[in-house]
Amino acid sequence: MENLFWLWFWIGAIGGVAATVWAADFSREAVQTTGVIVELVSRAGDGDEENSVRPRVAYVDQEGAEHSVIPSLNSEPMVLEVGESVNVTYRRSHPEKMFVGRSWGVWLAPVFLFSMVPGAFLGRTLLFSRAEHHRIKQDQEYAELRGAAGEG
Repeated sequence: MENLFWLWFWIGAIGGVAATVWAADFSREAVQTTGVIVELVSRAGDGDEENSVRPRVAYVDQEGAEHSVIPSLNSEPMVLEVGESVNVTYRRSHPEKMFVGRSWGVWLAPVFLFSMVPGAFLGRTLLFSRAEHHRIKQDQEYAELRGAAGEG
């Protein structure tokens, strides 16, 4: 059980740091614009995954170049209607690296991962306090059995 605590803790801590570095780097170059859903692309699920529909979003970057991308990340609910306008955030140096949503969306992963750290301590406290309570109860039962055996 102790190993599970440390695994959860380190995934949150290391993952949170890595995600924060990535988010800060992305935010430094982030440019926001508006795009339009031009197509809905079906993707068959793998194994237990369900089939999904992803939008192809067209937008124009700051240099005036047109892009048509199927985003891998979305920070806001998808309307999924062709012709619908969506917020697009892309990296200035790589405008094809974009996601649908506002720039604050890149901070969701670091927040989630860092929340695992106090969650690990809370879980550990709850689990170990329950285990300690169980051990005390067993010690009391054992003492009662010894006392009853000594009386007889």
